[in-house]
Amino acid sequence: MRDVPLTLFLFGSLVPAMRWPWIGTVVFAWVSMMNLHRLTWGFAYDMPFAAMVAGATLLGWVASRESKSAPKALSVKLFIAFGVWISITTVFAKAPDSAFAVWTQVLKIFLLVFVTMTTMTEKRRIIILTAVGAVSIGFYGIKGGVHTIMTGVASRLWGPGGFIGDNNALALALVVTLPLFRYLHAIVQKPWLRWILVACMGLTLASVIGTQSRGAFLVVSAMLMFMLIKSRQKVVAGLVGLFFVGLVVGFAPDSWTERMETIKEYEEDGSSMSRLESWGFNLDIALVSPLVGGGFDVYKNEALYKSLVPGATINRSPHSIYFEVLGYHGFVGLALFLALFFATFRMAGSLIKLARGKAELFWAAELGAMLQVSLVGYAVGGAFLNLAFFDLPYYLMAITVCATAVVQRTLADRQQAQTAVPAAGPPFLPTLGPAMGPR
Repeated sequence: MRDVPLTLFLFGSLVPAMRWPWIGTVVFAWVSMMNLHRLTWGFAYDMPFAAMVAGATLLGWVASRESKSAPKALSVKLFIAFGVWISITTVFAKAPDSAFAVWTQVLKIFLLVFVTMTTMTEKRRIIILTAVGAVSIGFYGIKGGVHTIMTGVASRLWGPGGFIGDNNALALALVVTLPLFRYLHAIVQKPWLRWILVACMGLTLASVIGTQSRGAFLVVSAMLMFMLIKSRQKVVAGLVGLFFVGLVVGFAPDSWTERMETIKEYEEDGSSMSRLESWGFNLDIALVSPLVGGGFDVYKNEALYKSLVPGATINRSPHSIYFEVLGYHGFVGLALFLALFFATFRMAGSLIKLARGKAELFWAAELGAMLQVSLVGYAVGGAFLNLAFFDLPYYLMAITVCATAVVQRTLADRQQAQTAVPAAGPPFLPTLGPAMGPR
């Protein structure tokens, strides 16, 4: 039953996507991150909705009269360079069939993120994209949070598929999304909407617990502290943290507590030791081929994996965004990846400074702060997960770049208006008295 309305809606979005490409980029972000087709059970389950929306958007973008240039920022240059580099490494991939399939998927995301950076030229568009990012992932947080509270963490939550299919990936995506809900809560005016967003944050935290992800538990604890530091409304941020603690104390069963306690026993944990094994493999690949690495999904080359990991019974994926990029794309790829997100974090800080103290730019100052919180969550939690090419962090980069460009343009226009020279007119003559005028 869900297939028909979803298909009609997405087919109906193709015309607006061609007419207004910025709408197409928002719809693509929604479809790509939320995996909408995986919420159906019929003919729509395998339909290439993302590809169709991407095609319509690109056609409209090419035909549009709007500027095709992205903001001039270091993050944009690094993003383009990284996209070019992962394309070069794919040529030398050691698992070519799998590598090409992954490269096609990633290239589609990168291309639409670039188009997004050229079309998010207004405050309204940026806020809409931010809200779509929050809702796309937050939907699973809200849904899973209700389940977790109702069942008391009786069963582990799993993602819809794609990048966030397993419990750990879903947990990290929810952690990265949480500050976006906090941002929306800070800028909306309607009390009822603010309460809904508070509920969204609470349910998202409950979902993080419901995933039973040990890494996410550590990350959300650290991120809540950072959000408390960066947030202007520290009372709200503090209450969110207390709510998280209350959920753990009130709803987590003994089995969950026992699982979290195994964090300190990593030497006895098979999962942790398998990560060390896979990290070692990716490091070895980078040492053997330091420039281009092994290409996407190099671990699927069974002969190569077993030659570098003697006695391995299974080919293990990298289990870390850092070792993922290192093994797949070499030291050059890792340097570009780290530089990209470090530059984005710095730019978010610059956004805060540019907008601070200016009432009309409050939306941008708060956005910069929460973007930094999300990036910290991604950087810390990603150390244990294969999410180097997950859509959301790249959209956070795009939002940072575009919001900074809008604020810079706003400040430049204000300065130009303040320093504008009046149009030339007759010379000014002081009034000395009645005798100066004609009789």
